[in-house]
Amino acid sequence: MSATTSVELTKAERELLARPLHAILTVAPLPGRRPTPRPVWFEHQPDGSVEIITFARAGRVRRIREDPWAAVLVAAPPGEPEHWVSLEGPASIETDGVADVWRRIAGRYWDLGDPEKRATVEGFLEAEDPVRIVVRPAKVARGG
Repeated sequence: MSATTSVELTKAERELLARPLHAILTVAPLPGRRPTPRPVWFEHQPDGSVEIITFARAGRVRRIREDPWAAVLVAAPPGEPEHWVSLEGPASIETDGVADVWRRIAGRYWDLGDPEKRATVEGFLEAEDPVRIVVRPAKVARGG
């Protein structure tokens, strides 16, 4: 398999990003450390950016503030032909609109008609200090 780069996404890539798949988020590591990718829920926006909700106290937030860069990788699940897209570029931490984005993202992955799941989603907003990570791709790599 070979990888190609172009900032424009194909229809198949946009469809992949629209699915409720886990993304792998990678941010710049602490000095002297190696990157530690983490699985995350996400939402791909019409403007091409990717949004992720996390806790303000998370190490990834501190690292993005120190080095505002991130990469997000999404791959087709097992049982499907190999296909992946990686979006890499400037990242920012935002505090506005967190509740709306979180509810949309959670609704991609969970049935929010389930009272327990709905309570978990709302509890996250009440118990933590959530923020949005916004990644604005400057480079797109793909394969498959």
